[in-house]
Amino acid sequence: MLKKLSEAIAIIKVVAAIIPLIRKLIAAVEIEGNGAEKKAAILQAAGQLIDNLPWEIGTGVKEGALKIIGLLVDIIIGVLNLVGHDWSKQTE
Repeated sequence: MLKKLSEAIAIIKVVAAIIPLIRKLIAAVEIEGNGAEKKAAILQAAGQLIDNLPWEIGTGVKEGALKIIGLLVDIIIGVLNLVGHDWSKQTE
């Protein structure tokens, strides 16, 4: 129980560190191609960012964080598409 709680806290810490960069990652991979390829590229970049965080992160924590980041990417893209975001215009 304590191990799972500790892992959950570590996942939240990692996700909190990456959240400010998610929108920039989405914009960075906005190229021709399908959504699955773009999401995979975002998750790969997020994985590299996680690897470069200044603390040790276990494999289970990284995988859990990437699952949450994947869900956040889906939500962000879904909302932007719903409001009619023009993907041809890059914004910071």
